[in-house]
Amino acid sequence: MSISIPSCMILIWSTPFFLILLFVFPLIITNNSAASISTFQSKHDDQQLIVSQEIIILEENGTFLRTRLTGRRRREDEISILVQLWDLQGNIINGTTTSDTTNNNNSIPRYLVGRIIYSNSSSSSHHHHFTFDLGNPGMTTFLDPKCRGCDPYNSTTTHCPSIVPLCDDDDYHHDYCWPSHRDEYLPYSSFQYSSGHVPCTHYGDKATDAGTIHGYQVCRMCFDSGDHSRYFIPSQANDLFLFSGEKQGETQHVFYPLPSPFTFGALIRTVPLQDRIWSNIGIGYHSSFLNQTGFKSIQFVLQHPMRSSSTRANILRFNPRLERYMHATATQRYRTPHHRVHQLDGFFFGPYNGEDPTLSILNNNYYDPTTAFSEERTTTATTTIQPFDFIMDTGDGGICIADPLLKNQLAYMTGGKWVPENVVSTVEHLVIDPLARASDLNLVFTPGIVVTMKGYMWALPFGRTIFVTCEINVLGLPFMASGVELVFDDTNKMLFMMGENVHVWNRTDVESFGMRTS
Repeated sequence: MSISIPSCMILIWSTPFFLILLFVFPLIITNNSAASISTFQSKHDDQQLIVSQEIIILEENGTFLRTRLTGRRRREDEISILVQLWDLQGNIINGTTTSDTTNNNNSIPRYLVGRIIYSNSSSSSHHHHFTFDLGNPGMTTFLDPKCRGCDPYNSTTTHCPSIVPLCDDDDYHHDYCWPSHRDEYLPYSSFQYSSGHVPCTHYGDKATDAGTIHGYQVCRMCFDSGDHSRYFIPSQANDLFLFSGEKQGETQHVFYPLPSPFTFGALIRTVPLQDRIWSNIGIGYHSSFLNQTGFKSIQFVLQHPMRSSSTRANILRFNPRLERYMHATATQRYRTPHHRVHQLDGFFFGPYNGEDPTLSILNNNYYDPTTAFSEERTTTATTTIQPFDFIMDTGDGGICIADPLLKNQLAYMTGGKWVPENVVSTVEHLVIDPLARASDLNLVFTPGIVVTMKGYMWALPFGRTIFVTCEINVLGLPFMASGVELVFDDTNKMLFMMGENVHVWNRTDVESFGMRTS
C-alpha cells in the first residue's frame, strides 16, 4: 500500500497482527559519517517474534532515514531478499536493480550473492557481499578484517592443513583473502570473538578443530576433496542488517535486521589464496542461520537472462506466503539425513514431447555398457530405473556427478568424454564436440516430473559443459536459474516446483504422491 504523506511521518505495513508507526528522520551524511541504528533485540516464543528495533533506509545519495519500528511480528511472516547472480570471475549477471550492473548475460551463474550492512551509533555504515549457500547446513562465515589467504609456495603442499596456518612464514605467499575487495569485511566494532571452547563439530559436519590463533579457538572446513579450506573463529555480532530490496525506479534501499547477538564464524584464513567472494550464509537444512532466524521455508525465484528476455529481479524469499506456491506444477517429498535429498530418475536430451519420461530415458538415449564405446551404438534392454539421489546447492556452479553409472550415461548420451581438470586433479569435466548443437537437457524427478534446461545453459564454449565429477550428486546454480521456481518447505519436507519449463506426465500414480498435474 502506497500513501502520500509528509516526509516526517510515514505509516506502512498494516496487518491484523501488526501496526507500525514510522517516524522518519532524514540525516544527510557522507560515506565516512556515522549513522545511528539501535541494536535489534528480540524475544522468541512459539508463535511470535516480539520486535523492538530501528531499521534503516539507505538512499543512493548517502541519506539515512532512521525509522523506529515497534510491535509484534509473527515468526511466519514473509521476508523478500533481492539477490544477484555472479559468474566465476565475480561479474554481475542480470543485475537489473543495482547501480553497478554489468552486461554479462552470457555467463554461467556461479554465486548467489546478497549484501549485509553493519552500522551503529559509533561507526559509519559498512557494506559486505556474501553468498547464500543452499548446500551449507552449518555455520555462517563473514570475512575478518585480518583474514589472510595463504598460498603454498610448494604445489604439493596440502590445501587443507590440519592446523590453521599463520601465513607469515616462508612456506606461504599471502594477501588479504579477497584482494580485489579489500574494503569488504565485518569491522571489529561490529563483533567479538567467543570466549571458551566448544567442539568445532557443533558448528557443522565439515568443521574440525584447527588449533588457535591470537589465543582464540579456530575451526577448519575442508571442501571439494581438499581443493580449498577455510578457517574461522567462533564469534557473535550485533547491528547486522540484511539487504532486503529496493523498488524499481527508486533510490531507497531497505535492510532487514538480523537477531542480535548473531552467531557466526569470523573467517581468519583461507587456503589457497583465491581472489573470490568468501563470506557465506548457509541456508542448508537446519543451518545456523535458519535456526537463529526461525525461517522454516525458502523460495527461489531466479532467472538467467539467457533463459528469458524478462528483466525481473532475482529474489530469495524466506517463509513465502502459501498463495505463492499452493498451485505449484509439481511437488516432491525430500529426505533430510543431513542435506535435503531429492530423487531423480535420470536425464535425457532433446525436446520433451509429453510422453512418459521414463520411456525417453530407457528407449532414446540410455547408456548401454556393451556398446557405449564401440562404433555401433544401440539402445539398452533395461526395463527398470534405479533413482539417483541429488542435493541442490546454490554454492555449486554446475551439475556434479558422483554415480559412475550416471557418469557413463552422460558421456554416451552426449557423445562426449570425461577429461581431468588438470594433470594433478581428480576432478573431471564432461567435454563434447564444440561444433555440435546442444540439445535441451531434461532432468526427470521421481515420479514423472520433467524440468527442461536449454542447451546454452549446460553447454559452454569450446566444448566444455557444466557437468563435473564430485563426491555427491549435485544440481547447482545453473539448474536453479534455468527458469524453475523452487520452494523448500522444511516443516513438511516438501519441494514445490513451478515454471514454464516444469512438466508433469499425467499418469495414475501421480496423485498418490501428492502431485498436481497441469
